Amino acid sequence: SLCIAVNVAMNWCRMREARKLLIALLVLLFSTTAAAAEKFLRIGVTTLPIDLGTPYGNIVIPSLLPALAIYDPIVMFDDNGDVVPALATSWDMISPTVWRFKLREGVRFSNGEPFNAQAAAAALNYLASQAGLLEVVAQGVSDIENAKAIDATTLEIVTKGPNVLLPRRLAGVRIPAPDHWKTLGRKDFSRQPIGTGPFVVQEWGAAKVILRANPESWRRPIIDRIEILEVPDLNARVQALRTGAIDIAFDIGPEDGPLIESAGARLQTRTTGRVQTVTFVSN
Repeated sequence: SLCIAVNVAMNWCRMREARKLLIALLVLLFSTTAAAAEKFLRIGVTTLPIDLGTPYGNIVIPSLLPALAIYDPIVMFDDNGDVVPALATSWDMISPTVWRFKLREGVRFSNGEPFNAQAAAAALNYLASQAGLLEVVAQGVSDIENAKAIDATTLEIVTKGPNVLLPRRLAGVRIPAPDHWKTLGRKDFSRQPIGTGPFVVQEWGAAKVILRANPESWRRPIIDRIEILEVPDLNARVQALRTGAIDIAFDIGPEDGPLIESAGARLQTRTTGRVQTVTFVSN
């Protein structure tokens, strides 16, 4: 056992090689203890985001999962569907087309950049630009004319017309680190994403994303690591859940409930609000 190996090495501690062995064993002992104490979550999904870590490319779960951990929105929804503070703590409609948002103080991106009204305005103005209008997220805020910083913690948004639903629309806008975005550009930023959220990217592979805790985040993480694994096959996700290879599996059918529950897991259904439309253009 490890304890026996340590005791044997102590008897040879006068020898240089034995001292090296003892140090190596102690490092192994402490690293093993640290690993055992680590809290992590493994999630199985059908596919990883095509747009990698960009904050603007996904609006549905599970593709949205990495962005939810890396970034923060200006506002968010609570369990009842009500708009509640996130990066913004309060907001007011100054006129039918002008809104002002008071932003949270002391927030920083994981690379050390400060979050402020300028950072939020940069994200919104990008989505209002010709390039930004191609982003999936831009569909929800397409009526924004422009945004500007009144001061470090006051963001003003001007819309093209009256829009009482603007705060709800902003729940889908996640804010990236502006200097990092400007330096790398959209493509390279998506491979090295930086936000204010509770996790940062440790590894982004072809079939696995590893996120590690960002202890400096204002929204403190409660676990050390998240692994998001691409498992396209339904049977493989069910089997991985049953064997403990993953802790959560998405897109499991109701018919798999008895099989999953027999392994000690629980099938939970999630109702989502979605409107699908078909538009006809007459000539």
